[in-house]
Amino acid sequence: MKFKIPATALVAACLFLGGFGDLKAEEDKWAIVDIVKLMKESAPGKAGVKFIEARQAEMQKELDAFMAKLDKNPDDAQLREELQKVYASSNQRIQAEGQNVANLLLDAVKAAMDKYRVDNGYSMLIGVEALASYDPAKDVTDAILLEVNKSKLEFKPLPEADEIPAPAAAEKPAQKEAKPAKK
Repeated sequence: MKFKIPATALVAACLFLGGFGDLKAEEDKWAIVDIVKLMKESAPGKAGVKFIEARQAEMQKELDAFMAKLDKNPDDAQLREELQKVYASSNQRIQAEGQNVANLLLDAVKAAMDKYRVDNGYSMLIGVEALASYDPAKDVTDAILLEVNKSKLEFKPLPEADEIPAPAAAEKPAQKEAKPAKK
């Protein structure tokens, strides 16, 4: 029993000093990046926001036109129902367009981060959102922002539902006739 406590302490010390000694930050070149800042402050990010705002304004004009018609004829149930459909459709559409813009922008940000990481010999970039505290000298966000700003993204309205081509029906493979088993 006398050797158990010192042996346990010795094993713990070896694990702590020897085992964790291999986890050195100097072995892997890494940096920190603020992805939210890249999305918000980049030229493509700002263009995406302007695009969505313009689409919302267009949809609002359409809704305002329906409201004006309804104001002139408040008892028109069919017009009221049509307004509800247009409103619901507009909300779904702006959500889809916003998601499309976010996806395009995220792809551009990811490509810029990958390029920067490879070009500068980093093994990894860590999102600032995952860190409670860090050395600001490790933050490479501004350098990557320059790369993101080189991206030329073109935001276009999504096609209307009736403009989307229907997927081709899958052809069924020809059925083979069952043959009697050979005896």
